[in-house]
Amino acid sequence: MGFDKKGKRCVVVLANSANAIDDIGFHLLEAKYELQHFEPAKAHTAIQLDSKFLDRYVGRYQLSPSAFFNVRRAGDRLQAQLTGQSYLDLFPESQTDFFYDVVDAQITFNTNAGGRVTSLVLHQNGRDLPAPKLSDKPEKERAAIKLDPKIYDAYAGQYELAPGAIFTVRRDGDRLLAQLTGQTFLEVFPESETNFFYQVVDAQLTFVKNDKGEVTDLILHQNGDKTAKRLK
Repeated sequence: MGFDKKGKRCVVVLANSANAIDDIGFHLLEAKYELQHFEPAKAHTAIQLDSKFLDRYVGRYQLSPSAFFNVRRAGDRLQAQLTGQSYLDLFPESQTDFFYDVVDAQITFNTNAGGRVTSLVLHQNGRDLPAPKLSDKPEKERAAIKLDPKIYDAYAGQYELAPGAIFTVRRDGDRLLAQLTGQTFLEVFPESETNFFYQVVDAQLTFVKNDKGEVTDLILHQNGDKTAKRLK
């Protein structure tokens, strides 16, 4: 949003792009400010690549403390999944360079002198983001099990993760929802009677019971384990 007090004009620019939009606002307020020019997206063409090369790229890569790439084989294709997203096909345009066909993004795999893959680089929105390789195996996909929704009633309540940071857990029909202070309610899915996982973020919850079977704590598994004491 920009204002021209003297000209009594206001401009609001809405965007669905990661590119800067200040130039658009300035140009609309005052034509002397030029618009930025961007090169059209490069056309990418897939090549035939011997599937034996794909195995070396399979694994888990860390893009940031809470964002990971999982790369797997799917027959003669390579697929990548970023935390909170689905697996998407990658198409080779060279032995080490791959591209998505559903989003304007590319991935380059880096190797050492011995030919071992050490990292990948995500090319998107004009940025090159490196992700070191952590493992030769992608993270195992979590699978939700079927539980009697009545079990969720015992977990409903509030849990203090830190001063001012409260987990609120509630049942919504046959679903269990959790909300951390300042965030929205998100569904958590059971993989056991006490262990649950998020699908939109790489995090899990464990509900802890005492000898009487009463739920006393909640443990958040995300970048380490953090315990939240039940308040009510």
